Amino acid sequence: MLKKCGHCGEQFNGRRSSSKHCSRECAGKSRRTRVTVGCSYCQSPVETTPYKLSKFNYTYCNIQCRAAHLSTLMAAERNPNYNRLDTICDGCGDSIRVQPHRIRDNKHVFCSNECYKRNIGKFQEGFLNPMYRRLVRTCEICGETITRIASSYRGEHHFCSRSCYLQYHSQRMAQVKGDNQRECDYCGKLFHIKPSAVSNRKTTCCSVECASILRSIVYVGVDHPRWNPDITDEERLQARSYPEYAQWRKDVFFRDGYTCVSCGDSKGGNLVAHHVRNYAEYVEGRTDVDNGVTLCETCHVAFHNQHGYTGNTEKQLIEFIHEECA
Repeated sequence: MLKKCGHCGEQFNGRRSSSKHCSRECAGKSRRTRVTVGCSYCQSPVETTPYKLSKFNYTYCNIQCRAAHLSTLMAAERNPNYNRLDTICDGCGDSIRVQPHRIRDNKHVFCSNECYKRNIGKFQEGFLNPMYRRLVRTCEICGETITRIASSYRGEHHFCSRSCYLQYHSQRMAQVKGDNQRECDYCGKLFHIKPSAVSNRKTTCCSVECASILRSIVYVGVDHPRWNPDITDEERLQARSYPEYAQWRKDVFFRDGYTCVSCGDSKGGNLVAHHVRNYAEYVEGRTDVDNGVTLCETCHVAFHNQHGYTGNTEKQLIEFIHEECA
């Protein structure tokens, strides 16, 4: 449906009956009222809003015009920092002329940065130093006396070093755990664990390794949370989604050191457990580790492109590896 843009006047094909503008730019510009005035410095035409025109005395077409105009408006006596005042340097006592805001805003005025570095210390001695107020505490672990500024003490417990803090933390955690000992559900080892860590768990293990092995044993088949009862055993064999196949794949990778036997790629994330004798025809060797070999995705695709997906033999694999290594 051809329409006429309400801002630029060009025709456009509007998808909605309520469309009034050909683009977002035109829609945004039509919502704002613009006024064209001359640049306060170069007199070039500039578009601005009525609000800015009423609030600011000058309007510029770019930042260069603004800088050039301000340098003219604030020249000589018109500059607020032009008239300097006579005062005495608080460091060396010499007479100096400084801007009015330095006397108004600073407690001490110096003739140079070097003079400031040499003499600022005498104005921050004793109680004049913001870090002067120090408090004495005793380390809860070793009993050593601690003298620090008040702001560095946080909380009710104080320590002289990080080692004392870590020792206190380990003692506190031991008190929290108490005699709450549990037996590892996989290896049977006794270990300490907080009650909150076992409140919602079916199994508890002493390490990540034991937990990983136990999950591979417990959550198998029907006991797995993602088990789909609508899939038949034949469909699972075809999709290779059964525990024995997953374990076969891990064993093949482990035996070959997680490295492609053809090109030596070991970066991980792209490895495939390849059947020496193909999966569909050699049913007895589907989960036989001796019938598996580790290949990367590139070598795996190249092998099947060369020898197909049926009738694969060990001789074909050996020839393929020799060709790749040559």
